[in-house]
Amino acid sequence: ERLATGHYARVTHTEGQRSYVSRGLDLAKDQSYFLFGIKPDVLERLEFPLGELSKPEVRGLALAAGLPVAHKLDSQEVCFVGGAGAASSRTG
Repeated sequence: ERLATGHYARVTHTEGQRSYVSRGLDLAKDQSYFLFGIKPDVLERLEFPLGELSKPEVRGLALAAGLPVAHKLDSQEVCFVGGAGAASSRTG
């Protein structure tokens, strides 16, 4: 089983087949710094399809597919926290 995410990063393999996170091709959108701590055995099961694309290319694909998010503004929030962002998810 594999998991694909919308992060701008890539998985690279060394000659010994060790996996590590590397920068996405769109350096302005690169998110590899956020994913640096993922263990190699987990990385082997991850896909980062946006890592090979620029943001304009991704928007073009979304537009061509008729996706309603094609013109959505870029998010500056934690991607897995909905609504008001990370601040609203804190307890205490």
